[in-house]
Amino acid sequence: MAENANEALLYATQNSCLQGAKAALKAGATPIRQPEPYWRSRADAAAKILNPMYASNAGTTPMQQPQSLRSRADAAANMINPIYASGSADSPMDQPQSDNQARANDDENTTEVTYATIPDDPPMDQPQARANDDENTPDATIPDGAYPGGVSGRRDVCSFLRARRSCLAAGIAVLLSLCAVGVAPLTFSIKQEISQLSTTMKRDMHQLATTVNALKCDQGDMCKLFDTVDALKLDLDNERNRSATLEQRLKDDMSTAVDALKLDLDNERNRSATLEQRLLKMEKSLPSCPEGYTKWRGICYKAFNTRKNFTEAAAACRADGGTLAMPRDAETDAFLISLYKSVRDDRAFWFGLHYQQKERRFEWVDGSALGPYSSWAPGEPHTVPGGEDCVSYTTSQKWNDHKCHDTFPFICQNTQAVCPKGHTKCRGICYKAFNTRKNFTEAAAACRADGGTLAMPRDAETNAFLISLYKSVRDDRAFWFGLHDQAVEGRFEWVDGSSLGPYSSWAPGEPNNLGCCDDCVVYSARKKDKWGDEECHKTFRFICQAAPERP
Repeated sequence: MAENANEALLYATQNSCLQGAKAALKAGATPIRQPEPYWRSRADAAAKILNPMYASNAGTTPMQQPQSLRSRADAAANMINPIYASGSADSPMDQPQSDNQARANDDENTTEVTYATIPDDPPMDQPQARANDDENTPDATIPDGAYPGGVSGRRDVCSFLRARRSCLAAGIAVLLSLCAVGVAPLTFSIKQEISQLSTTMKRDMHQLATTVNALKCDQGDMCKLFDTVDALKLDLDNERNRSATLEQRLKDDMSTAVDALKLDLDNERNRSATLEQRLLKMEKSLPSCPEGYTKWRGICYKAFNTRKNFTEAAAACRADGGTLAMPRDAETDAFLISLYKSVRDDRAFWFGLHYQQKERRFEWVDGSALGPYSSWAPGEPHTVPGGEDCVSYTTSQKWNDHKCHDTFPFICQNTQAVCPKGHTKCRGICYKAFNTRKNFTEAAAACRADGGTLAMPRDAETNAFLISLYKSVRDDRAFWFGLHDQAVEGRFEWVDGSSLGPYSSWAPGEPNNLGCCDDCVVYSARKKDKWGDEECHKTFRFICQAAPERP
């Protein structure tokens, strides 16, 4: 029963509001359009959802075609509502009209008395007029389908809110007070935080500005650095080009130089081969070492097992065409040791080193200094003035100084030499017989021009050799050789100024100094190849001698 009473009250209120609005419209009030309520927008949104229960053409035919709630609402609105007519609100049944159209027309023709103003009536008269209109307006029956979508539903809500406006204002004020009380500490805290944030932001902004300025400077430096890098890249490219050019030029030059060196090397090889062939021929043409000598590094050596003092040993080597041996290096020294041990290994052997008191040094028999190499025995040399001035090999194969009058075997060396062209060697000296007639002085000059002197046969062996030599040229004539007494009559000497010596080969009765001027000596075929003195201005053939040439 309570629900029926409430519904009756609601309909009565709605009807009274509706009648008041109609009266206001009739009086000339201008209605104000209210904003669409929230439930209306939700209804419109829900109306757009498809409903599979209805088709678009028939609202009563299910499952034929999906249809939205909006389509359903439009279909319901197009149905004839007997409550509303298209003409006047007082004649609801005059003409059939759709519910949607009726609502629209009703909204347009209805004036909200709350917001409309009637100029002719005072403000306080409007509620009274509304009440009178409500009393004079007959009740109209509103079907259930018109609520809450119609105008009457909205007006009931508006009336409800107006009646409770003061309560709402008080509640809102209380809520605002509570919010103010709760928000005040929060506001203070927020202000402090905002202040701190402002200070921090200012500091950060200052730091940011400093950083930006630094970045700008860095950007400038980076730009300069980029320019520098570009310049360096350009320089690098230029250097690479120059390097490539120089490398190519160097390769070309090297190729040219290598080709030239290869050509020179080929030429040198050819020359070397030619020289080797010539050297081979020369070695074949060179005489070998004298009999009994052994060659070492181009020099012939011989160990004599005859005891002599140092002076006699040196003279014997000279007579054999050489000198006492001179071991100037370790290899030659070792060779000489092996050479004399092959003859006798229990005796000392002289070699060509001696001490010169005047120069106070050891030197070789050819006058040269000792040099860097030596092989002295421990404690040697211990020279005593006027004592041990000559050097020998000891049995320990080391050097030791001795008194020069001691007698030991000795070692000679003889440099392999070649006689000049046309000469013949005998005992290390080269001889040649000339088939040209000259006096003694002219013959001596011719020999000097040929690099030698007139021959000087100092012994029987050399004398016999010279006889055989001139006989090979001409055997019926006399030949000058290098003996005369032009300086002192009767004292014969050789052309080098040395005395005649113990050996001679005079013909019987010679020298006879016939005619007071026979001062020069010849070989005479008429006197059986013996010596005879003749006048020096006479012309005869002659024999020269020369030292062999060193290779």
